[in-house]
Formats: sequence, C-alpha cells, structure tokens
Amino acid sequence: MTDKDHFIVTQSTHCASDSERNAILENPGFGKYFTDHMAVMSFSRDKGWHSGEVRAFEPFSVSPAMMVFHYGQAIFEGMKAYRTPENELVLFRPEKNAQRLNKSAVRMAMPELDEKLFIEACEKLVRADATWVPEREGQSLYLRPFMVASEAHLGLRAADEYLFVIIASPVSPFFQSIADVPAISIFATDNYVRAVEGGTGEAKCAGNYAASLIAKDEAYAHDCQDVLWRDAKERKYIEEMGTSNVCFVSRSAGGSVTLRTPQLTGSLLDGISRDSILTLARDRGYAVSEEHLVFDDVINEISTGSIQEVFSCGTAVTISPVGSIVSADSKSVVGDGKAGEITMSLREELINIQFGQIPDAHNWRHLIP
Repeated sequence: MTDKDHFIVTQSTHCASDSERNAILENPGFGKYFTDHMAVMSFSRDKGWHSGEVRAFEPFSVSPAMMVFHYGQAIFEGMKAYRTPENELVLFRPEKNAQRLNKSAVRMAMPELDEKLFIEACEKLVRADATWVPEREGQSLYLRPFMVASEAHLGLRAADEYLFVIIASPVSPFFQSIADVPAISIFATDNYVRAVEGGTGEAKCAGNYAASLIAKDEAYAHDCQDVLWRDAKERKYIEEMGTSNVCFVSRSAGGSVTLRTPQLTGSLLDGISRDSILTLARDRGYAVSEEHLVFDDVINEISTGSIQEVFSCGTAVTISPVGSIVSADSKSVVGDGKAGEITMSLREELINIQFGQIPDAHNWRHLIP
C-alpha cells in the first residue's frame, strides 16, 4: 500500500445520469444535492484509523444508541474544490482544514486524523466525482468532512469508535456575480451568546451551530440577515458574525488603509478565509490589527465615518459586505450602506486565486492529482 492508497475507491452502481447531473448543475443552490460518492474511514481504540473507502453516497444504518446522538461528539469542516481555466481540479489550503479538524477533535475528546489521510480522502472523493465539479462561473464543489462518535453505548464518556466521512455538494455562489453583491444588515444580539473562553468556541463542533439558530431567528425578526455576536462575559466585545469572522475597514485622509478584526481568544473560530484575507491585506501594504473590539466604540466609529466598510468572511460566502448594524435600540449605516471598494476588491482577489484566474503567490491552491 502506497501513501496514496489508504482509501480504496469502489465505484457506485447508481450514479446520476449525465442528464440528471447536468440539470442539477444548472442551478445547484447550496447543500441541496449530493454527488455519487462519499469517503468513509473508521476508528477504534485498538485499530486506530482503518478501512478507508470512497464508496457510493447512501444512508448509514446505525444504532439508536450511537453516542453522537446522546453526547454530541460531532465536528466538521467546510471547504471547496474548484475547476481552473486549464480544467485542473484544485483545493484551497486543505492542510489548514485538516489542522483545524484536529484542533476541534482534541477539544471534543475525539481522535486526531493524520493530515495526509484527510487530504487523500478529499483528493480521491473529488477525483471520483470529477464530473460534479461545476464549470459555470462562480460555482464550486463544496466538501463537508465530518467526524462523529459511532459507538453504541449510553455511558457518559468519550466514545471508543468514530466515523470520519466526507460528502460533497455542487454549489452556486451566494451572490450572482462578483460585481453585484448586496450589503446585508446584521443584528447585534444582546440576548444570546455564541461561545465563551474555555468553551467550544474555537472548535468547529455541531453544538455551536445548533445554539446559534435561535439568534438567527431573532435577526430575521428585526429584518436582518445575520447575527453579530458579542462576548459572553460582558456583552462588550465583538466576536463573530453569524458563522463567519468579521472585519472592519478604515481609510485615512491620506489614503492609508487599516483592516481590523477581533483577536482570536479561544472563543472564536480560526477562519481559513480570515487568515487568507489578512495575508492579502498585508501584501497590499494595509495595516492589519487583530484586537479586542469594543462594540460601542465600533458603532461610534461607524457613525463618525472612521470605519467605512464592514464585511464577514468564511468558506461559504467568501466575503459578504455589511451595510448596517442593528441593535435593540439603534441602527448604524456603514458608509453609504453599500458594498465597499476595499471589501469588493479583496473578495475578487481571493476568488480569483481560488479559481486559478490569477497567480497564487502563497501556493494556496492544491492540485488534485
């Protein structure tokens, strides 16, 4: 067995027809349709990780006593595969997803997975479902690697058995074009918190997302599209926006640009898009500051025009501009309420790197063999 043979590929016998697949790829939406295969690997305390396979996408038959249902050991990642103008298939910084999955696993008392196994599973799944990687502008193949406790047992402890799985879904871009991106309104909740230092905030675990849903409904009730989270202790510091990181942009009279974002304290997710955008900003000569951002101070800087742009960043949306921040007693319009120039130029640059449209100075694109 070679270094690339930890996952045996078994061709599905019920693949979608060309016409079925092409109809889906006309407008796949997000997370609605799934490719023909999935990658699966098992773990047990005595064997370690074993039995890696790329096989047909199909339901699992599991015990109702499976521990993930009862004690919530479930972590996941989000990443994409892209088709370049040369018709190559690439991933974007997959080693960072592998590292973050392992960081989440440690926090949730789950086994780590070798980075090479993680990347091999991604490569082999995308290669097996290469015809599902869209060709239309802005579309990509979203990968959802996840790990769950699979042991059937009701005792309260870390499980002894786990499943690592990757499924894939062709997705449309959140916005119709690079140029036409609407700015959204976000609601700064004071009723709910996402995470606390010492908790699971920096782990990408399922429970964090379940706990966020009620605040999303609160945002909708205030005619907003997403949530701005504040810290759990004082409700004073800005943390994340929805399920993404958040950045604030100011430009001086002399033209110098500063990009500010909340500091990683243990309650925030270490976003791969965040890291990439901060790197691109530094490449441009922008000042970059990772700091404790006081909510009231930020709102004041928006009202005085010191902060002219706000955006969120994450795998699903890449960059989403923010036009206004709403709280229980106020509404602050950012700049002119539309997507800002710097926001959009960073968004375009990152997307062009991911899709192979421009040179990749940092070697972030990972070619799938």
